[in-house]
Amino acid sequence: MAFSALADQKPVELKGTFGPLGAKPGKSPLPLELAAKLFKELDVQLTGRIDPSVTPPAFDLAVNVAEFSPRKVMNQLGQKLPMETADAKVLDAVAVALTLKGTPENIAVSDGKLKLDDSRATFSAQASEFDKPNLKMDVNLDRIDLDRYLPPPAKSDSGVQSAKKPPVDSTAEKTDYGPLRRLVMDARFKAGELKVKNARMQNIEVRVSARNGIIQLDPLKIDLYQGNLAGTGKVNVQKDQPATALQLALKGVQAGPLIKDVMAKDLIEGAMAADIGLNFTGDAPDLIRRTLDGKGDLRFNDGAIVGIDLASMVRNVQTAFGRTQATSERPRTDFAELLLPYTLNKGLFKTDASRLVSPLIRVTAAGNADLPKETLDFRVEPKFVA
Repeated sequence: MAFSALADQKPVELKGTFGPLGAKPGKSPLPLELAAKLFKELDVQLTGRIDPSVTPPAFDLAVNVAEFSPRKVMNQLGQKLPMETADAKVLDAVAVALTLKGTPENIAVSDGKLKLDDSRATFSAQASEFDKPNLKMDVNLDRIDLDRYLPPPAKSDSGVQSAKKPPVDSTAEKTDYGPLRRLVMDARFKAGELKVKNARMQNIEVRVSARNGIIQLDPLKIDLYQGNLAGTGKVNVQKDQPATALQLALKGVQAGPLIKDVMAKDLIEGAMAADIGLNFTGDAPDLIRRTLDGKGDLRFNDGAIVGIDLASMVRNVQTAFGRTQATSERPRTDFAELLLPYTLNKGLFKTDASRLVSPLIRVTAAGNADLPKETLDFRVEPKFVA
């Protein structure tokens, strides 16, 4: 066959072969080899066979989409990309190859290969019971910089990034979790390197499963900043409001480089560890704050608080009596340990035994932070060692 046409003045071509049909057409497998070219930018090849002799009809096809530029395709159509990206050079080189096998009721994807600009991925998938649906997926990605694909930062009229909170829409419709209650899924994702919000991660491993309205994240494993993050999570959408439970463990993460990359600030240094347990209900920020429960602790070892020098008063007194000289070094408070244990009850964050231990000073802190009311009530007591 050879077919060509113009669609909105853009060329569309389809060429290829079918057959042989066999002695009994429609009763034996039908080989095919097709090539489609769309808008002079998109080349798709389809080879394999369709077997109409079984019910439902079966197929075994190899699909190959040659490298193309989604930007150029949308430009040919006179359309913009559906999202604006921070990097105008991404979405310029995409290629896909896969094997498609099964029936209209049960489809399996194997030997999948994806090129997305500088990233490469292999994948496989299986889909059945499309009224639910029932999905299985396995994706392995070498690396990706998600910051390039995210929208650019919002700017205010003065050119400074806006920090205004979006208005709360009290008339917004409730989320329909019906599709998630029917969903059956087992998805696995691995990535060698990932960058998002300027945070750099390695050896990411995630598994997400769903059945009967319960979505589970187990395991979640990430290496980052000389340490690692491990966790599990569960979201129950069997009721109108989702109930979420998270358990995270952080070990050996270097806090200084992490905070500097994410926040572009020097706040604290040291090896960071944490055990965090959180439970909350709902999907709106206000309801989440009101229902937030949990407990855990955050620990820093052999580090420093940057920008604050709790021992400066001692040096200042000594300087006034001529016992030492003033320093021009950036203020910092070195410590051996900084511990922040906490409990959360309906959005009330409470700590009774937070402490900072350094060679010169001991600091204890106790109090609470009411997250729904956005109020603080803490007592901090510094004590000099000698």
